[in-house]
Amino acid sequence: MKPIILELINIRLVNNKADLIHERIIDNDVGMMAITETWLKESDKITEKDLCPPGHSFLGAPRPASKGRKGGGLGFVIAPTIRASRTENDDYETFEALSVRIESQPPLTMALIYRPSPSNQLTRSAFLAEFENLLSSLCINGGLCVLGDFNIHWDDDNDSIASRFRDIVAALDMKQQVHVPTHTKKHSLDLVLTRMQSVDRTVLKDVVDIGLCDHFVIASELALSCYDEKKKRQIMSRSLKRVDVEAFAEDLGADLADLQDDDLNDLVSLFNRRCCDVTNAHAPLRQITLKGDGMKPWYSDAIHSARVVRRKYERQFRKSPLEVHRQIYVDQCKEVVQLIQNTKKEYFHQKFASASANEVFRLVDNLLHKEPNHTLPTNVPLGDLSQTFKKFFYDKVHQIYSG
Repeated sequence: MKPIILELINIRLVNNKADLIHERIIDNDVGMMAITETWLKESDKITEKDLCPPGHSFLGAPRPASKGRKGGGLGFVIAPTIRASRTENDDYETFEALSVRIESQPPLTMALIYRPSPSNQLTRSAFLAEFENLLSSLCINGGLCVLGDFNIHWDDDNDSIASRFRDIVAALDMKQQVHVPTHTKKHSLDLVLTRMQSVDRTVLKDVVDIGLCDHFVIASELALSCYDEKKKRQIMSRSLKRVDVEAFAEDLGADLADLQDDDLNDLVSLFNRRCCDVTNAHAPLRQITLKGDGMKPWYSDAIHSARVVRRKYERQFRKSPLEVHRQIYVDQCKEVVQLIQNTKKEYFHQKFASASANEVFRLVDNLLHKEPNHTLPTNVPLGDLSQTFKKFFYDKVHQIYSG
């Protein structure tokens, strides 16, 4: 059973970082990306689509109007192999919540939380009461995972609110998975709380600063059986780049040297068959699962090189406890982010500058993720459609010539 990779990040405005989240989901094979502080509104459907690789879905909740116009907002980007649906929550005054139900074995309820920084002690106490009510309402059959930005210093033993919070979590038989700083100011603010049928079902994989905001990415693995095999994008492919061209040419020449047949059709069939046999010997067909949506048109050699350097610095940072190596990696992450944004902007600027009127419409549709509307007649069976079109144009041409 392949575990689900679950990542959590407080992004603080996702609109200008959607491409980077999209890229990270593909690069790290993320099954569920939980995002707090999206700052998205109901009208930001384009950004939601920018976040999602092909086949992925977005389940989100913008900040309620009662909590102010700016900030907040929650969302999940979910892989097509995971069956998930949104469940209803009560409204809470001290935090935002978004819950989803995952069809798995065992079933899993996942609740994403964002709690703004408290303004007074009363707000902190009220949060504990409301959070306990939320946990009590979610404690149903199956597993439970509650994660998000709680703005509580879990690691501070001298904080009375943090102590009471830990007591609530323990009383409901839940386990807190994150015990390292999740913020640039060295506190554990972003938490992953789980209650599974066995403690080994959730494993903290990584906590890393990728330079997108002041919160770190928290990556976990969930050992759940919920993958929908039917939704995997699979194709047949040959690894032509690894073919020894000289050996291929030699084998092909030997196979075609004695090629002969009196019938032309049989000769062509024999030629095709022998070419296929040689090709299969050197580059056999194999089934592969597509990881993403292919190369972006604005993707450049400079971006590729910068990402290679980022991987190199990441490996160095993981092997070394030195702060200087961590900072080098973070700086390179920021450089990749800036390079992608600038390259994409320049690519579309040039495209629009040289585009015709029709091409402008196509570019806009592409940026807005509009699907082409190919309308076919509904009063003719699809199997007969080609013949119907053929007859229509044949009759039309015949009428023109005869008239």
